[in-house]
This record gives sequence, C-alpha cells and structure tokens, in this order.
Amino acid sequence: MLAIFILLRSALALEPPVGWTAVSPTRAVLDPAAPERGDLRELRVLGGSCDPDEFVLALRAAGFEPSAWSRTAEGDIQVDLAGALARGRCRADDAGATWMAVLAGVEAAGGLDPVALLTAITPDRGVSWGGDAAVLPAGGDNPNPWGAAAAASGDQGWWTERPDDAWRTPAELVGTWEGTILLAGQPTRLRLRLEASGAATLERKGAAGPETFEGSWATRKRWMRLDVPGGGAALDWRLLGSTLVLEYEGVDVTFHRMEPRR
Repeated sequence: MLAIFILLRSALALEPPVGWTAVSPTRAVLDPAAPERGDLRELRVLGGSCDPDEFVLALRAAGFEPSAWSRTAEGDIQVDLAGALARGRCRADDAGATWMAVLAGVEAAGGLDPVALLTAITPDRGVSWGGDAAVLPAGGDNPNPWGAAAAASGDQGWWTERPDDAWRTPAELVGTWEGTILLAGQPTRLRLRLEASGAATLERKGAAGPETFEGSWATRKRWMRLDVPGGGAALDWRLLGSTLVLEYEGVDVTFHRMEPRR
C-alpha cells in the first residue's frame, strides 16, 4: 500500500478530552471561536512509517506553513509554523501510521501542556481516549512545556534547507502519461504532461467533455506536489518502468507513459 495522507477521515476517530469541542471526526479545538488557542488533530498516513517528514508534509497538506522540525526529549516531533507551534506523536500499525497532533498559536502555546494532551489522545499510551485532560495549563515546574527541543539528540534540522530534501523534477518522470479513473461514476481519461521546468498540464476527458488545466509539479523523496485540480501537496508516487502509480482525487491511478507516435 502506498503512503496516502488522510486528513478528513479515520478508522480511529479522535475523541476530544474534557473541555475540548470536536469539529470533525479527526479534529477538536479548545475554543471554536478562536482555534489558535488549541487545535488537536489526527493525521492518518496509510503506508507510513512514522518518519518525521510525514508529519511535516501532512501539516503542509492541511494548509500550514512548516519551517523546521526537531525531536523533543519525550521523542515527539515539534514543528515550527508561521506564528504557531505543532507537536506530534506517532503510532505505527500494519496499515501505516497515525500522527496525533497538538497545534497552538505562539501566544497561546504557554497555556497548554502538549505532552499531557498527546498522552490523553494517543491510543495505547496508558491513558484512555477522552481522558480527564481539560485545558491542561503549563505546570509550575515546567513553565514552558513546548520548550527547546533536546539538542543532544542530534536529530533535528531545518528540513527545507537540507540538500536531500529539496523539491525536484526527476528526469525519469518528465514526459506524457495517460490513465483512467472513475469520476462521479463515469470513466474519465487523464493525460498528464510533466515538464522538466516544473510545469504540469492535465487533460481530463469524461462525461463533462474535455478539460485542460495548467499548474506545476515537483517531487520530494516519495511524495509529489501536483498543483492541478485533483492533485495535492503530498501525493505518494511509484515508478515501475513505463508505469507511474500516482494518487489522484484520493485514489491510486496507474498511468502509462505515452511514446511519441511514429
């Protein structure tokens, strides 16, 4: 199974702690009128392995702007966002990985204990879901529970600046690819052209007639960023010879390379 980010549905379904309000099956907030005061999320990654990069890219796919991640003394992953902080804890199973996350605006973060919250909402951690964790203010012995990450761990870095983490347009993916998908119950032919410049063109032909969209693309490790309708910021892809398996509209689509006509 390929790694797929599922942000809106889950087999587990997050149960919010006391004092928190569920706003979806995978999200709860401390104050619905001011979600920056505290935001709990469950991010499911099918085929995931609890790699910290999964958490970073899942946050990006959810609309946040991660800049750096570090590992805390508890083994959790903390991510700096634009004006906010996120702390994640992962549990792997046979199907993939589940990241439980706490997010808060920088000004509100000091009023929350991310370790206690993650413990309350993470399965198999000795605390049942929906435990007695309420607002969970910072304790007197730990006035800054988000604190600095454990620098001695040696496992921290500015992921956007690491050479091996750069977004690229691999030569082996450049070209024209065709596949078929069911959209609204109708077979739809897809023709995807990926150019070395990073430009992408998607031709979609189905019951609604032909449609053409222009956007961009790039890959980073096993993820593709495809900026066209039906694409996304963190799509899993796999190249098998002349076959490209790529997530589109939430499902895996098999694309075949189109050879130039003679």
